[in-house]
Amino acid sequence: MFFKHTNIYNNNPLVLNTWGLLLYMLIKKKVMDNKTLKNIFNFIEINEGKKTPFVWKLINNDPFTEDELNIKGDLDLSYITNVFSLPNGLKIEGDLDVAYSFVELPKGLQVGGNLFVDGTYLEDYNKA
Repeated sequence: MFFKHTNIYNNNPLVLNTWGLLLYMLIKKKVMDNKTLKNIFNFIEINEGKKTPFVWKLINNDPFTEDELNIKGDLDLSYITNVFSLPNGLKIEGDLDVAYSFVELPKGLQVGGNLFVDGTYLEDYNKA
């Protein structure tokens, strides 16, 4: 059985990749504090060349490189209730799912696929 992407914040039957599984176990189950997790991600980034997960950086207000703002797949932020805005300059080639979250979409956001906003309040940016 194949599923399209990872959602680590609810019980959707999606395949968890290594980062998703690690984040789910450590954040949802509160196994470690943020400082320890940040050290783990830094170690993996330095020794294995794998970037710190986008969602981790978003939740912890870590800065993004320009390359990290160009997502070449889907971004699932559904049910995330502790993120209130997305970074300016964000470009997503696939779908963006912000269903049932409190996230505010930045002006200039580019989404190449579908935008899922079920249960999310969005301001009308077309008002003068």
